[in-house]
Amino acid sequence: MNKDSQNIFGDEVVNGEGNDIQNSSLSGSSPFPKNIKGQSIYTGNEESEVDRINRQNDYLNKYVITYLNDIFSNYDNPMVLDVGCSDGGNILLRLKGRSYFSLLGIDKNQVKIEKANKLYKSSKNSFICCDINSENFHHTIVDYLRKRRKLGFDIIHISSVLLHIENPGHVLNLLHNYLSENGQIFIQDEDDGLNKVFPYEDSFEDCFYVWDHSLESGDRKMGRKIPYLLEKCGYSDIKVLSSNITSLDFNGSMKDYFWDLYFNCELWVANDVSFYDTPDAYERFLKYKSKYLQLRDSYNNGKYFVMLGVLFITAKK
Repeated sequence: MNKDSQNIFGDEVVNGEGNDIQNSSLSGSSPFPKNIKGQSIYTGNEESEVDRINRQNDYLNKYVITYLNDIFSNYDNPMVLDVGCSDGGNILLRLKGRSYFSLLGIDKNQVKIEKANKLYKSSKNSFICCDINSENFHHTIVDYLRKRRKLGFDIIHISSVLLHIENPGHVLNLLHNYLSENGQIFIQDEDDGLNKVFPYEDSFEDCFYVWDHSLESGDRKMGRKIPYLLEKCGYSDIKVLSSNITSLDFNGSMKDYFWDLYFNCELWVANDVSFYDTPDAYERFLKYKSKYLQLRDSYNNGKYFVMLGVLFITAKK
């Protein structure tokens, strides 16, 4: 075990005393660039957003399962931390059929955590309401590890979360402290700069503009920043496993789900002017909405090839 890991967890695991670790990273000062849109107003509580996220998870898990197979092959019985776990459904789907020592899910949304505990809490699975940007996050993690006499998590999973956080570099720096000596982090996030549609129409530009200026959609160029941030935080063996998903990857209902990931404005939460950082974004939302059914029918008839920027990234301690 390296020296830093001993400083982080050693005294607390053995004695249960207040070993104050990495205080500089908890002080609020950070060398990392902040999300220019600030903290997202995203909550995920609205029924339409729950529907959209469920479809997103069903689709993206077809990719993620393969990547997680490779990660889990390195461990006999790993301890897992899921940051931004929501109601726990996504991580439990990804852990289905896998052997693991324990799972800790963290989310700042009390409603989601209550649902997670109602549906999935067990001797292995725990879900705690906590904001990763608060000092309480550190104490929550250390207390969890101390009770299990562990020095760190073998796998940290963080899916479509960093784009909603004001300072993702600060968060990745914190999480680096909580990895075990041979631990790995798995990150899924988005980058609209990689989005492509052919044949292209102005209506898609309206859609991309709306997403970029919605206050609940986060940093739409987050994906490209993550490898840089991981390196600056001291992670090693950083790999971008894939940087896009396309409309050709699946058929049937999965092809419909692909459309719903991004283009289905009937599932969008940001449906009035208060959700946008500029008034013209709402105007372009209305313009896109007026043409939406026509675009959807054309997509269903095979007119468009669509590629969306979704990055899957791994790194080691």
